[in-house]
Amino acid sequence: MDAFHALVLVGMFLTGFGILGGCYLHDRVEQKKEAERQRRRQQQRLHDAAKEQETAMRVRKYNTMHAMRRTARRHRQEGRY
Repeated sequence: MDAFHALVLVGMFLTGFGILGGCYLHDRVEQKKEAERQRRRQQQRLHDAAKEQETAMRVRKYNTMHAMRRTARRHRQEGRY
């Protein structure tokens, strides 16, 4: 094997390692992107759950207040007050 063939062989090895390294880096970037997407989805779920809980609390508060007013009105009509 002469020097030219050795140089071609080294070039092929370097090209192969470059491609493998590029694939590895691409996979790492995709993993980081997916982790960020999952974190954002989780954050959105938590935010939505908090909003839903706040809405439910407001509805309960309104319903309680409305029921107390109905009871007070009924008591006034019955002459209890």
